[in-house]
Amino acid sequence: MGTSVDRLIELCGCSPMSASNFEVFEAELDDDDREVVDYLLMTAVGASLIALGKLDRSPKKNWVEKHGGLPKYIEEVADSIHRKRGKTISQAIQLAIGAIKNWAHGKGDVDPDTRAKAVAALAQWTALKAKAKAARG
Repeated sequence: MGTSVDRLIELCGCSPMSASNFEVFEAELDDDDREVVDYLLMTAVGASLIALGKLDRSPKKNWVEKHGGLPKYIEEVADSIHRKRGKTISQAIQLAIGAIKNWAHGKGDVDPDTRAKAVAALAQWTALKAKAKAARG
């Protein structure tokens, strides 16, 4: 079984029985098709990482990661901005924090549940920043 097929099976979580279908599929691919499949697989890997809450694809640790990571709701909003608006991860996080601050302070046309999530996320974000500042001394 080829590398592309192995990766596709791993990403899809397919059972071994369905793997034979991918072997037939891969056998029919020409070089251009393989490039397309590889691109789609890499895109799927990126989407999978984001879906798993892995916005940061860097092996380095920044201050946020060192002190517990982004609050879940900020990460969800940032993920949505990144995927739907094509912003970089850094831009998406900045925009998400700004939107959540607005929602938490009563700005924007959001429902009470969204406002409550924003208030909680903003409190978590503020605590994270305080924790990092205290660790710096």
